[in-house]
Amino acid sequence: MTNTIRYSLFSLAVVFSFSFMGLVIADDSESECPTTGKYTGELRNAMDATITENPSVANLPNIEDASGKKENAKIFLVLVATKLKSTGFNATAEVLNGNDNPSTGDIIALWKEGDAKMERYDAIQGDPQKTIGSASQTIFAGLIPLNCTTDGGGKGCKCESNVQPIDAGSTFTERTIPGIPEGYMGLDQLLVFFLNWSKYILGIAVF
Repeated sequence: MTNTIRYSLFSLAVVFSFSFMGLVIADDSESECPTTGKYTGELRNAMDATITENPSVANLPNIEDASGKKENAKIFLVLVATKLKSTGFNATAEVLNGNDNPSTGDIIALWKEGDAKMERYDAIQGDPQKTIGSASQTIFAGLIPLNCTTDGGGKGCKCESNVQPIDAGSTFTERTIPGIPEGYMGLDQLLVFFLNWSKYILGIAVF
């Protein structure tokens, strides 16, 4: 085999491997929780309407009890959920947090019929110097299963995006490292993949 062909095969191995590495890394970054949901504006509108229609609630102090529960915030978010329902949404203040625990009173979730998941929002700031109305916010906190509610028994209610892992078939081996989603290639597997393909193509180049 001529040196030209050997060099071409070697270059192909390098380009292919690094291109694949870029694809995997790019896909992994897209899997992170997005900063906003589709319904952020609708949630803000419902909050503003609730503040206007219920000034006595909106002016309650943004405090919590000794156990960390925020009863005033919960009262407000229940009203916000009711307002959202009146505009065609499904909504609940009885949503689980990222640790699958019941809300202390400062998160809400909403979705529409046909949605596979609901959007969870961190809806109340932690500043005790503010009123409930002025502490209201719309910080997106993930797409979560519809059963991630107090009575729904949901699990795995951590922050997720709607980006699916790329389907690489048998190229990927099952992840066994905690914290890495199944379907993604970790750096250890990526290195093995790179070396195996490089040896294969370089073997052709040598012979």
